[in-house]
Amino acid sequence: AKALDRVVNSPKYTRVSLQYIYDNPPKKKKKKIEWKSLMLNSFRVKNLRSLKDTNTVILRPITILLGENSCGKSTFLRSFPLLKQSVESPTRSSILWFGKYVDFGDFDEALIREKGAKEITFSFGLNVPLELYRTPLRIMRHKLKNDSKITIDLRLASLGKDGLTRTAGIDLLIDGNIIKIDVNDSG
Repeated sequence: AKALDRVVNSPKYTRVSLQYIYDNPPKKKKKKIEWKSLMLNSFRVKNLRSLKDTNTVILRPITILLGENSCGKSTFLRSFPLLKQSVESPTRSSILWFGKYVDFGDFDEALIREKGAKEITFSFGLNVPLELYRTPLRIMRHKLKNDSKITIDLRLASLGKDGLTRTAGIDLLIDGNIIKIDVNDSG
């Protein structure tokens, strides 16, 4: 208001320049998306080698894994490069069990040796910032007050024929709502 008062009371500004100020208000800066808040914040593994179920492990800048020998600490840590090599390399399977970073053999070797175990599951926990939603916020303002918590479960199984691993399903948990997608043998 003070700046506008100076402009109005200044003799060198004309009515045209005042009209320009009213027609072209300063643009609001868009809020920057904090991509670091989209990072993986929890991880869970089921039925991989000696890991029956790790439960949800919260990932922090420093995460310490403690346990007896052969309890699965290395398997848990090696699952990150396993996923990385699966994404970086072209493969017909959902997961590349042996590659540039780690060698788990194949699905049958990686599956826990326990009766009834048929799937290996990787769970990824994320916080998704509100800025990433495509839905107009005025519609969902009353529902969305904080970032959404999303958990993605990737369930893997073996095709059996040629040792390929297939995606058995994907489970999404979004703010307490579950979406379950099962994939049959034919895809």
